[in-house]
Amino acid sequence: MKDVFIRKANSADAQEITVLLSLYQWFTYRHLFYNEYIEKLITNYYNVERIIEKISYINLKWHGYFIAQLNFKIVRVIGRVMIDDTVAKIYVFYLDFPIRNMRIGTHLLDFIRKFKHTYSAKDKWIYI
Repeated sequence: MKDVFIRKANSADAQEITVLLSLYQWFTYRHLFYNEYIEKLITNYYNVERIIEKISYINLKWHGYFIAQLNFKIVRVIGRVMIDDTVAKIYVFYLDFPIRNMRIGTHLLDFIRKFKHTYSAKDKWIYI
């Protein structure tokens, strides 16, 4: 695991995050929706400008994206929000599917759990 580095995302990561999130949409929805719908979803929500906005605009509700890098490549992305004054929710959790069984996702979840008490979170929810 010495090649894995976990940190908060910054605007320089936006392009790579956009690619990973777009690939994840195709992987998840390719058998559920028409290609046109997936393309529209990616165009509207997973473009570089919007990802930069999500990385840059941090407040008490949206805590931003956190990433895990393996050999300097982003392989996991997680985002967390506060849904009320005491509950934090994992909003998104994207992964590079070919890279599995290395506990990178677990390490990323552990990293973001450390922020549980930041922002007064007493509970945390994860939607799968």
